Amino acid sequence: AVEAIVRWIARSFEYRPELSDLDDTSTDSLQKSGGMCRDYAHVTIALVRALGIPARYVSVYAPQLQPQDFHAVAEVFIDEQWWLVDATFLAPRASMIRISTGLDAEETAWATNTGSSVTLRSMRVDVTNDETLEIESSDEWVQLR
Repeated sequence: AVEAIVRWIARSFEYRPELSDLDDTSTDSLQKSGGMCRDYAHVTIALVRALGIPARYVSVYAPQLQPQDFHAVAEVFIDEQWWLVDATFLAPRASMIRISTGLDAEETAWATNTGSSVTLRSMRVDVTNDETLEIESSDEWVQLR
């Protein structure tokens, strides 16, 4: 069931950040049929929870995202373990690095700005590239380390 939800979102949504508003709910994102990674994660979580499967929001750093950036994904609790799902399919799940976990984006925000513009002058993320990562199959379950 989870795989069907993820594939449906991937087929039905457009990755268009300009469609996304900070206050969007999963219902808003469903109506827009698109948005950014946060919206994909929220919709995934809402639909999976509607089936009675526990799900949570995860902020990650995705070094293999082009360009490298922060990213939002979902984790689902199946067979007594948390498994990573990402309906955007924008980066290999096994390469992602957990930053924070919570119920939704608001609970996992690592920075918030509600006023004037902010300029990030520098950012440093140290990542070791694991050349042994195989090409990922979307049919396989992946866990964050």
